[in-house]
Amino acid sequence: MPSELGVKAGLFFFLFAPNVPVFFGLDFGYMVYGSNTQRINENLLIQASNGLILGNIPINLRVRTNNNLFNGHAVLRIKAPLATVQPYVDGLVGFNYLSTRTKVFDETQPCLFCDNPDGSNVINASTQEQSFVLSYGGALGMQIRLGETVSLDVRGIYLLGGEAEYFDRSQTQDWTISFTGSGAFNPNNPNPEDLDLNAPDAAPKRSKTDMFLATVGLTFNF
Repeated sequence: MPSELGVKAGLFFFLFAPNVPVFFGLDFGYMVYGSNTQRINENLLIQASNGLILGNIPINLRVRTNNNLFNGHAVLRIKAPLATVQPYVDGLVGFNYLSTRTKVFDETQPCLFCDNPDGSNVINASTQEQSFVLSYGGALGMQIRLGETVSLDVRGIYLLGGEAEYFDRSQTQDWTISFTGSGAFNPNNPNPEDLDLNAPDAAPKRSKTDMFLATVGLTFNF
């Protein structure tokens, strides 16, 4: 797997029983391991049947392609019940979901094509590749108490993942978008009529999704 550009994670744990340092929890993470943003500024010509140009409409678009990885794991944790520094070991089992997705944003003022109920300026989106695979592994870490209910959490995680097909950052950063002004956007179509996703290295890679992650965060006790 390629190195990650950004990681967001959340963990939730429940104590099995009072005075027993064994916890069950859920671990969710999201990362972007490649992103490509392009802006397209074009003019749509208004032309009469005799060829006379009557005017033009400026169109400003932003096209963003992200390589995303979302994972979720069930976690069993054993933690040493010490006063200040509490080392722990985790066992994890769950899944990895990888996807490459392209979104088109209308940045024309006022927004010409925006009709989403949520008010966003996304006018089209398409997923070029996606894989869902099993993932399992372990983690070592420690919690350092900073206060009565908060601790600093330092953690190293090693995960073994199944084989997945995916585009990596070296591929998607070379993709280009061209605008022909003739119809509809569909990056899955090799010859789209309007926005043309030109991918010179278009074949997805295939490999195991093993990874090592190091995280630093805060833990709150309730």
